[in-house]
Amino acid sequence: MEKAICDNPKISKLDEELSESYQAAKGKLSAETQKVFVAGQRSWVKFLAASCFTDFQAKAATKEDAAQCLETEYKTRLVGLKSTGSLVGGFKTYAYFEGDFKAYPKDEEVAFNRVSLVLIDDNSDNANAINSAIKTVAGKTGIDKESTGAFTSDVSNSLTSLGSDWILLTQSESVTGGAHPDEHTGYKYFSKELKRFVKVGDVFSNPKWKAVAQQIAKKHFEKEKTMDSVISLDILAEESDAFGFMLIDKGFLVDGFTSYAARANDGVNMKWDAFSKFLTPKGKELSLLQAPR
Repeated sequence: MEKAICDNPKISKLDEELSESYQAAKGKLSAETQKVFVAGQRSWVKFLAASCFTDFQAKAATKEDAAQCLETEYKTRLVGLKSTGSLVGGFKTYAYFEGDFKAYPKDEEVAFNRVSLVLIDDNSDNANAINSAIKTVAGKTGIDKESTGAFTSDVSNSLTSLGSDWILLTQSESVTGGAHPDEHTGYKYFSKELKRFVKVGDVFSNPKWKAVAQQIAKKHFEKEKTMDSVISLDILAEESDAFGFMLIDKGFLVDGFTSYAARANDGVNMKWDAFSKFLTPKGKELSLLQAPR
């Protein structure tokens, strides 16, 4: 890997820039947080040394492909490192990385899993609560022995401040290869006042809100003339589940109505006004938040 970097002027320059950004980011951290941050960087380097020099048939990658991979990964990592020190709800956030890579030359397959985390450098109860929630790392990715090519999984978490009390956790995952490639983004809302993620029971005072949502979804699919392909209008969220819906303009999007034709979950926009009689004070507060741009 060192030779590949030194032999390529463009990557060599990126390596120098990365080193400067890494040291600058590290300098902003507390001594305790630096230990985790350094571990994350070592994990990134180790992952890179394996993934960029192996192709999707688990054979040695060409010099050109390895160089392109290194350039792409370096630029992505730089974006993460340069975002350090940004403030989210009063907490400093820092980029962190974990990854796992395995090659199976005999089967001509590879698998890799990467997780990009936000590390919060703060000792408050709020920070510890969020930190614990987002540091759940996905397990190692398995290989689908029945398929050809590679099965890959990318996971990332990020935080966005939505006001004095609210922080949005965005969790994105992309899976390629296998029988059902998929991309999914989920959302959870953290309340500093409650010191935890908001649950469905915190937002809706009555489970009848689900019936209203199902009626809205039914009309939506009928209008789109796709009702025949929808096999499920069930909302599986329980009162104790984290409120995992995306805010939109004057409403929220419910994701989870299953379309048989697409074998995917379809989202339907809901207006807060339709649920006014079911909203708790916390729910009304959430309904007044502006959707992130």
